[in-house]
Amino acid sequence: MNCTIIYQDNDEWGYELDNGSWTGMIGSLINNKTDIVAAELMMTAERLDAIKFTTPLYSTKIRAFIKRPSSSPIKWAAYYAPFSMGPWSILGISILVTGASISFVKYIEAANKINDEPASLTDTILGVFGALCGQGMEASSLDPIRIIHFVIHMCGLVILAAYSAALISSLAVKTFVMPFTTMKGLLQDGTYRFGVVSGSADYSFFQNTSDEVLSVLFSEILVKEVDLPSNYLEGLTKVCDEYNYAFMTVDDAVAQLSSSVNCILVPLDTISQTSIGMGLRPGSPYRGILDSK
Repeated sequence: MNCTIIYQDNDEWGYELDNGSWTGMIGSLINNKTDIVAAELMMTAERLDAIKFTTPLYSTKIRAFIKRPSSSPIKWAAYYAPFSMGPWSILGISILVTGASISFVKYIEAANKINDEPASLTDTILGVFGALCGQGMEASSLDPIRIIHFVIHMCGLVILAAYSAALISSLAVKTFVMPFTTMKGLLQDGTYRFGVVSGSADYSFFQNTSDEVLSVLFSEILVKEVDLPSNYLEGLTKVCDEYNYAFMTVDDAVAQLSSSVNCILVPLDTISQTSIGMGLRPGSPYRGILDSK
């Protein structure tokens, strides 16, 4: 192309003011100060009405990111977590039924004066529980009870092995618990600050949203931020360096910049899907050329 390319810097992508004018790069396009915004712009409804875009470069998700919490301390719940409620319930019922069965056999034998062994239900149930925990049981001369004892010890061996393996695995693996996973959870938490790139479509998105949660988040948290980041890297750095700070960005930006920050970033649930493209001034003759490349 027989032309001279002049680069112009701008501090912000641009958003629409209350009077209908635009700031930043988009304002430069509308005012014919520039021909092309060679940057990745979100294709929002407001921007599509104001300028032209190239064919979308890619689509991505918009989400808020927070710093991954530290590993959670071991809690008492870890000791019953290896089994769900179903197996624990079955195990408890089995102890009661088995204890009752042994006591019944002893009672029948004692009633027929075949054997004078006591038939205390409480002692028998505690004995079954002890056997399942790896303890011994009082020996019996009755064959039916010996068979029950054998079954109890074999089941106890399997259960104890499975429980021990699951418990050791859970204690050995470091886990972390998310304080919340949604924007509603972030709002309800009350301890997190929230930011977006200053003078961007992200800010306008919250300013003009009809979603009740996002609207409250804007009015109660976002508008109080006096020093919003000027770019994605600055925002993600604040997530790592500042206490309880959440930042909204696109997935592709995090994928590219995660190696440049000093913490692990974790996303909340998706807020929306967006397309990314380069901006052109209305009536630009370069759109066809760029779309064909």
